[in-house]
Amino acid sequence: MAKKTAPLFEVLHPMKRIDLFGHADAEKIFLDAWNNRETRPLHPVWILAGPKGIGKATLAHRIAKFVFANSSAAGGLFGPAPAAASLDLSPDSIEFQRYIDGGYPDLSIISLETDPEEKTEISVDFVRRMIDSMRVSASDDSWRVVIIDSIDDMNRNAANSLLKILEEPPAKTLFLIVAHKLASVLPTIRSRSQVLKMRVLDESDVRKILFEAAGVEADMEKLGRAAKLSDGSVARALSLFFGGGSAPDLFEVADIVTNPEAKASKLVEVAKSLATSDETLNVLLDVIHYLAAKNPIMAELYSEAAKEFKTADALNLDFEAVAFKTIRDMRKCLSIPTAI
Repeated sequence: MAKKTAPLFEVLHPMKRIDLFGHADAEKIFLDAWNNRETRPLHPVWILAGPKGIGKATLAHRIAKFVFANSSAAGGLFGPAPAAASLDLSPDSIEFQRYIDGGYPDLSIISLETDPEEKTEISVDFVRRMIDSMRVSASDDSWRVVIIDSIDDMNRNAANSLLKILEEPPAKTLFLIVAHKLASVLPTIRSRSQVLKMRVLDESDVRKILFEAAGVEADMEKLGRAAKLSDGSVARALSLFFGGGSAPDLFEVADIVTNPEAKASKLVEVAKSLATSDETLNVLLDVIHYLAAKNPIMAELYSEAAKEFKTADALNLDFEAVAFKTIRDMRKCLSIPTAI
């Protein structure tokens, strides 16, 4: 089976991001709850739900930064604590730098990235160890924040282990749970949580984030096309814009596939470049999606190709042959003959 390739670009980790586009409503819901915590206890468990790549983990870290920076603000002899206006924290502040440097011992992150066992799912043993550590009082009686990114990466045993502490969460502990598929979260966990449903981003917001990642010398036409095809997901937009491995990007492949002058040898060359991994092979699905916007007949081919790719991956079939067949099918849909 072909191996996955490393991406050709780097994007700021959600922990290090300064801002977040498109989710002002979700931020306001949490901010209102925080500002009124003296009269209405803050809910200890929050699920940040929505499709992949829209900023859920970034919001989780924004909330965590904010809580650590503001946890000392409480009412006293002179009345209630002043209400915070936003979750924003200056990147030059001591609190921001301390956060990204790992200087808050009361922050726990449960993710594939932090699980030392390096598995394809978050292990139940890792969750249990993290839970045991939470039973110790937070330092200086401050807030403790637990970010779970994501609960989709937990198997049922790990999720059940998490449930045990959510049933009786420690005092002044905030759980921020990233969920890509809310329907897959255990009902017993959902029932104990405040759910923030986060929407896909507007195309303009995706453009801003792409521009931030690509820089001022970016190909703006290509950037715009990637944002338009992203379906509101930053992760998808980045993949469309930057591509991966040694394969041509989506738009280059689309140009070749739709070129009536492209000979079979050129199509074989493209198929070969797309056969290096399951990720590069999936570039063809993005090409179909892109072309279907103007040629609806291509939409039927998408599901067929997706099934063939899944079968090829499962049975360790020849990716190059599958890629070439898909390219020929695309040209047939467009009534473009292939010259020898």
